[in-house]
Amino acid sequence: MVQSSTAFIGMDVHKDSIDVAIADAREARHFGRVGGDAAAVDRVVRKLRSVHRRALFVYEAGPCGFWLYRRLRAQGLECMVVSPSKTPRNDTAILAELEHWRWRPVVEALQEPRGVQVLHAVRIVAELGDFNRFESPRKLMAYLGLIPSENSSGARRLQGAITKAGNSSARRAFVEAAHAYAHPARLSWVIARRQTRLSKNVCDIAWQAQLRLCARFRRLAARRVPRNKVIVAVARELCGFAWAIARDVKPAA
Repeated sequence: MVQSSTAFIGMDVHKDSIDVAIADAREARHFGRVGGDAAAVDRVVRKLRSVHRRALFVYEAGPCGFWLYRRLRAQGLECMVVSPSKTPRNDTAILAELEHWRWRPVVEALQEPRGVQVLHAVRIVAELGDFNRFESPRKLMAYLGLIPSENSSGARRLQGAITKAGNSSARRAFVEAAHAYAHPARLSWVIARRQTRLSKNVCDIAWQAQLRLCARFRRLAARRVPRNKVIVAVARELCGFAWAIARDVKPAA
């Protein structure tokens, strides 16, 4: 089998399972969910090494410890464990590894909205691919399972919790990012630095998102809406703004 070049392997590690996504020079795709035990990890590593000349593994530090890092390094593989704080140094290192990935421009643009860090953006693009396949923000929200469930009968219409009937990994990325809107809108130095590489339209969309979502967070919190519901409501709108940004940016040829 002919091996391809570098592949970026993102892993979302849980207690009993690991979600694996792959981004290489051709495309980003969800590889699948594997068991969380050592044997399952070894099997997926063998499969990935058979088709990729170089594989860089990245996952976020969490309660599952560093056994996965040690196991991958023992096999001579490159692996980064990224702090949940997502420091700029780690962001730069990851983006450097994505230098030749055709979706890198979209990853960079998706980091302009407040709260969306590099791992969020990579996960979103790896899971969703081309945003143009979604005709509207509403279609994307439904795909991510962020729209309310509904139980209607005649003129009676009841809405319940979100459906969660979609891509859970990308949904979690938006939900995690939504926490940042609990604070007043402001242009941080990190966002200002990113703006030097992005179009005015992308920057304008991101600023509109920040003004609207910070205000919405405060309004819902003032009404004493439970915090988890506030976060989901903000995440739902955030994915709409991300849809507009991603469609404004073209991937590299």
